[in-house]
Amino acid sequence: MTDSPSFETFGLPGELLDAIKRMGFKVPTPIQSLVIPEVKKGKDLIVQAQTGSGKTLAFGLPLLMMEPVDQKAPTTLIVTPTRELGKQICVELKKAVGKLDRTIALATGGEGLEKQIEQLRKGAHLVVGTPGRLVELLARGAINLKHVKILVLDEADEILAKGFEEELNQVILRLPKKHQTMLFSATMPSAVQRLADAILVKPQRLKVSAAPETPPEIDHFFLEVTEETRLSALIDLLESEHPFLTLLFCRTRVETEALSNELGTRGYQNEYLSGELSQSKRSRILDRFRTGDLPILVATDLAARGIDVSGITHVINYTVPTTPETYIHRTGRTGRAGRDGIALTLAAPSEGRYLHVLRALVKMRSWQESRQKGKKRR
Repeated sequence: MTDSPSFETFGLPGELLDAIKRMGFKVPTPIQSLVIPEVKKGKDLIVQAQTGSGKTLAFGLPLLMMEPVDQKAPTTLIVTPTRELGKQICVELKKAVGKLDRTIALATGGEGLEKQIEQLRKGAHLVVGTPGRLVELLARGAINLKHVKILVLDEADEILAKGFEEELNQVILRLPKKHQTMLFSATMPSAVQRLADAILVKPQRLKVSAAPETPPEIDHFFLEVTEETRLSALIDLLESEHPFLTLLFCRTRVETEALSNELGTRGYQNEYLSGELSQSKRSRILDRFRTGDLPILVATDLAARGIDVSGITHVINYTVPTTPETYIHRTGRTGRAGRDGIALTLAAPSEGRYLHVLRALVKMRSWQESRQKGKKRR
C-alpha cells in the first residue's frame, strides 16, 4: 500500500503550495488525490462527489497551474447553478492562487452587470459564472470564449434541476470544439447522464463516497454570533433551553478547559474531557454524565472518542466544525434510539465558508428565526 499523496507530489508551483499552506490545508482530500492527476492528463471527467469534499481545489488547483492562452480572454470557464456557489468558488480560488499571476472574474446574476463587463474587458484568465448571466454577456459581446481550454460544470445536477439546460447549451456552443470538460455532480440522474453523453468524449468516471447521512430524529440549527458574543450566546441558550444532557464540542484542549472554567464560574455544573485525564477520572466523569448527574460535558473530538451515551439531548458546536465528517460524527451522539435530538452550531462571520459547506450537507435552520416562530422543534 502506497503512502497518501501530498500536495507536493502534484507538481504544483511554489506560489500555489505556499497559498495552500496559508489556507491551513496539509494533505489532499480523497477527491483531490483522485482528480488533480487526471485533470493534468487532459481527460474528460465525470466526478460524483458531495459538497464539502474539497472538489473546488480538486479542479481549481490544476486550472490555476495552466498557462493562460490569452491575457484578455479566459482559458478556463467554470459554470455553477447559483451565484452563491459561484462567489464561494471565486473566493476559494483567489485565496489559493497566492502570488501566481492569474486573474479570476465572477460572472453571475444578482451582481452588477456593468461592473462584470468592465472586469472582463480588463482581462480574466479564469471565469466563474452562472448560465443565465453567461448567455447575457455573450449576447452583448462582453465575453470571449474562443480560447477556453477547460470547461467545468460544478453541481451539474443542480444546473439541470434549475432549468438551465438551454442556457448551458448556448454557452457550450460558443466554446472551441476541442476542449476538456469536467462534470461534477452529487447525483447522477438520467438528465445528467444524457448531458454527459452529449458533451464529453470518452470520460473517466471518478466517485468519492458520500459522508454518512444524519439520523432523521436530529434537528439541525445554526446560531449566528461574533467572537465577542459567542460565550454570552451559549449562556443565553443554556438559560432558555434547559437541556437535559449537553455534549459541548471545542476544537482544542485549551479551549475546552477555558470554556469549562467559564461555565463553572457562572454556576453551570460541568466537566471537561482531555487526553491528560487519568482513565479512572475519565470513567467517573462519563458515569456521572450517563446517569444525568452531570448535565454538561465539554470535550474535543479526540477526547470524546468512545463516548456512547444514548440520552444526550443536545450537541452544541462551540465553533464550526471544519469538515462534514467531523460534523456528522459529533451530531450523531444525539437523536439515538428513536429519541429526538438537537444539534446547534455557533457560527461567527469568519467561519462562514465552513457553515456554507455544512448547510449544503444537512438541512440547518436558523436558531434565531426558529425561536421567533416558536418552533424550536419539528
